[in-house]
Order: sequence, then structure tokens, then C-alpha cells
Amino acid sequence: MTLSLRAFYRHFTLKGRVLPEAYWKVLRSTSKPDKEAAWSALKKHSAWNQVKKEALCLELGKHNYRIRRKITKALGIRKGQKSHPKFVLIGGPPCQAYSLVGRSRMQNHDGKKKDARHFLYREYLAIIHKYKPAVFVMENVKGLNTALVNGKPILPEIIADLESAGYELSSLVDKRDNTPVSGLDYLIRSELYGVPQTRHRVIIVGRRVGVRLGGLEALTKRDKAVPVRSVIGTLPKLAGLNSKEPRPIGETKKTGAQFLEQVTRRRGMPTALAKFIKQQASGFKNVILNHEARSHMPSDLARYRWWAKRAKKLGRSPTVDEIPARDRKRLLPKHANLIAGRADTFVDRFKVQVAGKPSGTITSHISKDGHYYIHY
Repeated sequence: MTLSLRAFYRHFTLKGRVLPEAYWKVLRSTSKPDKEAAWSALKKHSAWNQVKKEALCLELGKHNYRIRRKITKALGIRKGQKSHPKFVLIGGPPCQAYSLVGRSRMQNHDGKKKDARHFLYREYLAIIHKYKPAVFVMENVKGLNTALVNGKPILPEIIADLESAGYELSSLVDKRDNTPVSGLDYLIRSELYGVPQTRHRVIIVGRRVGVRLGGLEALTKRDKAVPVRSVIGTLPKLAGLNSKEPRPIGETKKTGAQFLEQVTRRRGMPTALAKFIKQQASGFKNVILNHEARSHMPSDLARYRWWAKRAKKLGRSPTVDEIPARDRKRLLPKHANLIAGRADTFVDRFKVQVAGKPSGTITSHISKDGHYYIHY
């Protein structure tokens, strides 16, 4: 739905047209019935058929015919055509088999268990072989650096396969980053480059041999990390919601347009990006995207208040083991695997995103990890 909504937005804004009211209703609706009704109205709009052609839910390996037919049509390749148009391929093969958390859950730390997902990158490689993009950008989780298959590292095999396809590989890591690694370091640590979260991802850029392009510049490290407070500190304040009470409506005190205009004045923002945001700000009169308070049990809200207050004093998020003995009964839920001082307890079960530091990595399942993203 996210990709569809973005495609709908682009369909109008790239042509300088005004977005229909149906779009804004989807963004403004707060209750589930209102949201469903707004989506239903949006899907009846004449532009929705165009959106369905752009935002596709297809699976590598399973829907290869449809994927390749879509790429062929998008590139305007005719049957029998030998030369390929210059284009950039951006993507990341499925990463569950490489992720540190996934390997832990599967108890496959040494990579000796069979997992076909380790080789899904070859589906991506097959597209490179067939369409020969001038440049490709391949992204994956940091666990790719240490992932093993049959006890051997998988990354060198992936690099060899990409090079054998006729590509010169480059790293975007700042050359001044003296992190001890073997060979090229493809691991980008986002917080070193001005992103306000500690998101670490392997990014490999490939240029087809023989294609003339300008020089590829590495990223430039910033002297100081961007703290989370500088990014979300100007957002309208929201109260933590009690799950037993109805969600309040209209709880923001500033409009989306005002917030976006504030964003454009931030130091270091590229001029083109600031100009684009400012142009779009006028439409966001009564909505700020993705800004809402989750509902929690009253007992959890009380715990969050303690954790946030303690984090402010320490300058970091306290662990479960640091709760004073007198407060443990009040602050710890009655979970069998959550006993302060016990070896198998996950001491970071509750975690505050400290105001003066970048946040932790924002995950796709953040709605299930509320304890891990406590507001400072």
C-alpha cells in the first residue's frame, strides 16, 4: 500500500496537477473504519489503474516471466534488439538468510544449514546478465559481511559472480574510514554520514566495463553525528495513548505545512531537496505523515516514563539489570524470560532512543517492538 500511495502521489505531482481529496482523506483518517473507507474511495479514482501498473507485488524466482516482461517494456526493448539502453538497476535480494537476527532465530550462526535464500542474489544477477544495466546498486544487510554457507563466507562468491558478469565494483565508504576489514569495505555506517540512525547496510555499486561515466565519488564522513532530537524535536507533541481509551482526533498543534517548511531550513540540506519539499508543503495543511502515538497498556506507559527519565540522566538507555531492586517488581512485566540478573535475560528489552545520539535502526516491524523505541 505504501508503494501504491507514493505512485499515486507522483502521478499527479510530476505533472504539476493537484492531488484529489481522496488522497488527503487516506492520510488524515485515524480510525480503522475511516481509513478503510478512504482507501476504498481512492481505489475508485481513475488514476488508480495507472498506479496498479507501477507498484507490483512480485516474487523473484516465482514471477520471473512477469518481472522480465515488465522490465523489457519499461526499457522499450524490441524483439531481437542486441544493444541495451543505458539504465540503472537498484535493488537488494531478500536478506533474511543474511541478517544477524534471522541467523540467530534459525540457530544457523555457522552457515552449515541449508537455506535456499542464500542464493536468491542469483535472481538479481540473472537480471544483470540479461539486461546489462550501465550501473547497478545492490543493497543488503550488514550480516552479508559475515554470512557463511557450508562454513565459507558468501560475500566473496557474490563479488566474484558480479565481476564475472562484466562489472567493475566500487565502494561508497569514505576512504578515510580506517575500519579494519579485508579487501574493499562495502559496509556503510549511516550515522557517520549524517543520517540520524545507526543503520548499517552493505551497498555495492557496479559499473559495466566499457561504459563511459563520470567518476563515482565516495561518501564524505561528517565531523559530528546528527542526533535524533534535531530531526524529530520540532514535531508536534503527542501524548502516549492508553490502549483502553479511544484515540483522540486532532491532537497535533502544528500543521504539516509548517513542519515541512521548518525542515527545509535545517543546516546541510541539499538545495534541490529543500526546494522540492517547500513546493509540496502547501498541500500538507492538516496532516504530518507517519506521526502518531501508539496505544499502550497503562503499566507500559509508566515503565517508559521511568526509562526516559533515567536515560536523560545517564546519557544512554539503562538496562534491565540497572533497575534498583526496590523498583523491579513495579517496572518489570511478569515474563518468565525477564528476570534482572539472570543470564538469559535480554537486558535491552526496554530501550530509549537517546535525544543527543542517532536512533537505533528503524525496523519494518516497529509496531511489534514498542519497548525498543521509547521516546526520549
